[in-house]
Parts: sequence; C-alpha cells; structure tokens
Amino acid sequence: MKASLLSVLFCLAIPVAAQHWELVDSMKVNLRITAVSVDPQSQLYLGCENGEIVVFDAGGNEKNRYLFPGMGVPSLIDAWNPLRPFVFFQDTQQYLYLDRFTVNPRVYSFKTMGTTFVSLAAPGMDNSLWTLQLPGFELKKRDQTTLSEILNIPLRNTRQVSQISQFKSYRNLLILTDLQLGLLLYDQFGNVLRSHPDVRSSHIQVYQDSIYAYDGTTLYIVPAFENKKREAIPAPTGYNYALAMPGYFLFIGEQQVDRYILR
Repeated sequence: MKASLLSVLFCLAIPVAAQHWELVDSMKVNLRITAVSVDPQSQLYLGCENGEIVVFDAGGNEKNRYLFPGMGVPSLIDAWNPLRPFVFFQDTQQYLYLDRFTVNPRVYSFKTMGTTFVSLAAPGMDNSLWTLQLPGFELKKRDQTTLSEILNIPLRNTRQVSQISQFKSYRNLLILTDLQLGLLLYDQFGNVLRSHPDVRSSHIQVYQDSIYAYDGTTLYIVPAFENKKREAIPAPTGYNYALAMPGYFLFIGEQQVDRYILR
C-alpha cells in the first residue's frame, strides 16, 4: 500500500516539476521601454523614452507609431479599449487617447484642473478616469467628459499605502498594487475586498478574469472575482514586465521583448 501511494504521489508531481519556460522568439528595441500594454486583439503597445508609442499586431509586426512632441515620456499605457488606448505622461501631467484616424488627438492636462500632482492615472470602464494624487494619497474618480469629481478615497486613512506602482479599473473592481502592502482589490466605492500581501509587483495585467503580476522572479496569477488561492510560478528573470497572451507570454526588459511558452 505504501509503495502504491508513493507511486501515485510521484505521478501527481510530474506535471508541476516538468513545467519549464521555453524562449521561442526575441525582439530588440532601440530605445528604453517605459510603458507597456496589450489590447483584447493581442496588439502590443510600447512606450519609449523618446516619447514614441509603437504598436505591434498579434504577429509581432509593427502596425502604428505615434509621437507627440512636448508630451514627455509615456509612463503608463492602458489599452483595454482598443478604440481608445489611454496614455499618461507623468512628467508633463498630461494624458490622451490614441486615435488611429488622427495624428493630433485631444490632449488633456491635469494642471488646468487645479489638482495636486497626479502620480498615476487610469481609465475607468464607465466613462470615468481614476487618478492618484499626491500628497495625501487621494484616489479620485472623475467623469471623463466634464472631469468633475465623482468619488474621493483617502487611501492614507484606510491603509498605510506608501509605494503604489499601478492601479487598474476592471469591471466593478479597482485593482491596486503597492510595493509594501502587495495587491489590493477594492470595489467601486473604495472598500477593500481582498488583499494579497505577498504579491508585490510594479506592473499588473488583467487577462481572462485573472490578475497577472510579475516581480522579477515570480509570475503570480490571482483570480479577480473569486476568493481563491493565488498561483505562483517561477519565471524568467531580468525583465521589467510580463504580459499574458493567447498561448504564450511576453517578458519585456529595458530594450527587449521576449516571447516564452510555458511547457
């Protein structure tokens, strides 16, 4: 009986132990990459240090290239809506929505709103815009059209957040990652639903109702809507970002995009 049980346990362990990453493709980029995103059509968006935003189709072919003089360096791209990819330029406190039909999209400036410094911004899924304003760590929800304030969440009063690196709006969730507190999931009213203190990442992606977070050594997969245990997979090292794609993953470094398959 003991030998039989050990045999069963050994067989069950084989799929986990046998998992490995296989590098299948690589692409060099001439400029330092400062922001990344992927849209539902598997198109990759890269923001570069010279202000350029380059879009690649699902096959890895360059599709579009944008450059907006005077806007600064793209610090965040959110392309969940392929018709209106959102780009935030922290250094100049401006943002815009990419439009493939025009080379001069409307530019919005937080400075004209009379706000304090906006360290992060992200589009909401209900025609809203979320901003994180310093000092005070105020998370504000605004109407995209009128820019009027809808909701103000003083995060400092509820959680001792200190190093927020990114947040995303997804359906009725607001997902925030803090390098000290880990991954925090809020409802649309600012109430904390769940937290994952060990998932500390500077970049997150939502793909097929799961949150993907990469900390440089480990890829975490966290169910967005179910209170289930997160999955932790040892991952390739030396990269800044990881993006889940249909059937493969992209690991992105300073000037390189590598495609891996998890076998």
